[in-house]
Amino acid sequence: MDASTAAGTVGAGFGVFLLVLLVVGASSGFIVGGMIGRLLHVPESLSFVLSVACAPGLIWFFTRRNKPKT
Repeated sequence: MDASTAAGTVGAGFGVFLLVLLVVGASSGFIVGGMIGRLLHVPESLSFVLSVACAPGLIWFFTRRNKPKT
């Protein structure tokens, strides 16, 4: 395997990893947002908005924890 093929393989694997991370974070955000909506007894339309808001919030929370402090 030459260097360009290896770099392409690593790049594709990294891209798939980021996509999986995004999908898992988004789906867990929807679940957490739905549970919060149920606990607070919010209307169904507002619960959907809460679920959509929790998805990027969880992705942001878990990705910022891995960054080293400068």
